[in-house]
Amino acid sequence: MNTLGQTFKKIEYSPRPTLASDIIKKIRERQELLGRRRFWGFTILGNISLILVIPSIMLLINQVSQSGFLNYLSLAGTSAISTSGSELVSTILSTLPLTGIIAVLVALLGFVWSLRKAFVLPAPKLA
Repeated sequence: MNTLGQTFKKIEYSPRPTLASDIIKKIRERQELLGRRRFWGFTILGNISLILVIPSIMLLINQVSQSGFLNYLSLAGTSAISTSGSELVSTILSTLPLTGIIAVLVALLGFVWSLRKAFVLPAPKLA
């Protein structure tokens, strides 16, 4: 019976002298390609998020003006002496335009996250 070790001894394989450097070169080229793709992908995503901040802020301003939140806030501030704190907070929160606030926060967080990912890349690990 032939064992695996005896089979490999019969093969007599000798790699090219530049094989290791060729492999490392290909790995570095692939990492550079992925780094460029990641950079441009997150940069484009960041620009799209930045562009979406403007309509979301306009939506928020429109919702605040239509909901009468600022008028109610000034009125609630004058009557804050006669009401308890929890009632005041709950009535103010019920008049907030939540969709506009969420849209602005999502656009801003998407912008910050994509720029962070585009410019703060992890260091490549070559062992």
